[in-house]
Amino acid sequence: MNNNLVSAEDKWLFYKAFINEHLYLVNEPEGSPAYPAAKNEEITEEPIHELLSLTGNKRAETLLLFNYGKAATIPENDKIFVNQVLKAVNLNFDEVAWLNVAHDPGFSWEALLEVCRAKNIIAFGLEEFMLPAKIAEGEIHIYNSRKILCAGQLSEISMNKSQKKLLWDGLKQLYGI
Repeated sequence: MNNNLVSAEDKWLFYKAFINEHLYLVNEPEGSPAYPAAKNEEITEEPIHELLSLTGNKRAETLLLFNYGKAATIPENDKIFVNQVLKAVNLNFDEVAWLNVAHDPGFSWEALLEVCRAKNIIAFGLEEFMLPAKIAEGEIHIYNSRKILCAGQLSEISMNKSQKKLLWDGLKQLYGI
């Protein structure tokens, strides 16, 4: 994935390699936050975006988050139901990105915001500790200019009329319907 953001460390390594005349060098104390701790120290930290495995349309404006434990895919019944939900807001499963947060050990909101440009996030069945703030089901929370709609597990919503209404009311707010 093409990421146009350049970190301070990357800039420092670039300048260090190409601008080495003493006239242009600025003496910074070692361990300064913007510079590597040692001159020859290799940065081995894995980029955050490689830890997340988004599926679907990675450029989508809508991201679906699921919590399916160790399951690698969405159960077929839930996929059928989520397709019906998406159809109600003029979307389909091919037009959104999705991520099973329980299956992805690199999940964090910081990593997610780095790799995903979705403006609307629907969190299905996420535990409270997985959310960026305490969000009640059916509520929308704004986090770093992203709208997050919290919803229950799809299997529970599909069988519960009051949860369906909560989801629909939240979707209407999220998409301005």
